[in-house]
Amino acid sequence: MLNEAKLPTVENYFKSQRVKLIGDGVWRSAICRFHYDQSPLPTMRINMKKGQFFCLECGTSGRDYVEYHEKRYGLSFIKAVKRLGAWKEGK
Repeated sequence: MLNEAKLPTVENYFKSQRVKLIGDGVWRSAICRFHYDQSPLPTMRINMKKGQFFCLECGTSGRDYVEYHEKRYGLSFIKAVKRLGAWKEGK
């Protein structure tokens, strides 16, 4: 079962993934990791409060960084949460 207290903050998660966050405020920009991008301009937007993300170029999007982790590494929800260290076995 998901133990939300063990999940990292949005900012710490993306930093751990070596995603360079550009700008200040709630919505920040980053280079999208879901498509090959020849331009150095950031096409992905990330909400720093909820972890929502979307790419203006390839259309990849999600509701939070757990879903980002699922899509980035081809994992199920449970496997993604386990890899993030926030899965507790049992009741």
